[in-house]
Amino acid sequence: MNKNKELYCLIGYPVSHSLSPAIHNSAFRESRIKGIYTTMLVRPGELEDSISTLRRLNVKGINVTMPHKETVVRFVEEMDEAAGEIGAVNTIVNENGKLKGYNTDAVGAVEAVRSIVDELKGKRAVILGRGGMSRAVAFGLKQEGMKISQLGRDEMKVENLSSEIGNADLVCNCTPLGTSPGTTPIPKRLLKKELAIFDAVYINGKTDLIRDAASVGCKTVDGVQMLVNQGANSFRLWTGTNPSRELMLKEARKAMNINKKRRVKSIYFVGFMGSGKSSVGKEVARELGKRFVDTDDELSYNHSRTVREIFDAFGEEKFRKMEQKEIERLSKKDELVVASGGGSVLDYENITRMKDHGTVIFLRAEASTIFERLRGDESRPLLKGTDGTMEENEILRVLNARMPYYDFARDIEIITDEKSVYDVAKEAIKKLDGLK
Repeated sequence: MNKNKELYCLIGYPVSHSLSPAIHNSAFRESRIKGIYTTMLVRPGELEDSISTLRRLNVKGINVTMPHKETVVRFVEEMDEAAGEIGAVNTIVNENGKLKGYNTDAVGAVEAVRSIVDELKGKRAVILGRGGMSRAVAFGLKQEGMKISQLGRDEMKVENLSSEIGNADLVCNCTPLGTSPGTTPIPKRLLKKELAIFDAVYINGKTDLIRDAASVGCKTVDGVQMLVNQGANSFRLWTGTNPSRELMLKEARKAMNINKKRRVKSIYFVGFMGSGKSSVGKEVARELGKRFVDTDDELSYNHSRTVREIFDAFGEEKFRKMEQKEIERLSKKDELVVASGGGSVLDYENITRMKDHGTVIFLRAEASTIFERLRGDESRPLLKGTDGTMEENEILRVLNARMPYYDFARDIEIITDEKSVYDVAKEAIKKLDGLK
């Protein structure tokens, strides 16, 4: 299913509104490289297990965002100079199982600043913030010969800002201040025409800081340009190819508009046969007032055959291609609750579409539970032992082979052993609310 396709991803928490899939997948298409880029939701405390999953799937390239840029340093075998000095990694290259960490935030920031400041050496920059991003920006600008002052959030009082900005050529906002409309890290009255302003925050439109700065004549550059710059440098490290930054920037801004306009996304249930995807999905759909769809049922209806008959007539490879087309069709619709086939996650295209267009809920069940639920069901073509009957060991073998794919795909995980359909559905709805 994934012939000649290599997997790349962003890990972090949250990641659902990331622009990285849009910019990287456009670069793969334009470069004619058969790569697929998606996101993996990794909550605090899940990083070690998630890195293990990424190793098992042989993911070729990884971007790292908050809150893991510093913590992930423990899980790479080697780092470049920038990552080592900054103490943070935002890009990982998998070289035959060896993970090498890089920091492309620093060079991405420098490239963004160079678009508005002709000569950096000897000039003075004020950096707002003391987190991983601010350290990367400070490192990059120091390498270019700039004089750096930093102010943490608790130091950003008006009198301190006034004093520092009064002697500065460049101000870099590396705090999240400005993400919400009506907020800015710098009062407009402190801005002057001679300043250059780099705002690492990006929103659909312009932040108040960028808008205020432009209104008084400052040269400005926003966080989308830095995102594209660091992404282009990550892409080069992974593939050896320099992508079109103009295309990446265009796709980033396009994705921001799509995210703003998009209605409630769909919900996808993934998991092994017998984990409860259809029964739980129906209950969730009923509770939320959404339409329920089962991909196996849709395939059976469209081809006038049962899943077992499709397998027997065409084989698994043909079935998976049919399944992929069905998931592609459903991913273009909003507000569905979809129960996908147990092997749907084996295809990277399916994972990407489900994650791009919805929330993925993995229903986990032990092999013994699945065996009991499926005992006597002769319609499962992949779970037969040598004598033609279903065997628990065969369930365990297939389940273990698929587990990394489930772990990679899931935004939410629910254990279904010894739980009723109603209880699992209730838990799913509660966890969905927690993601908002």
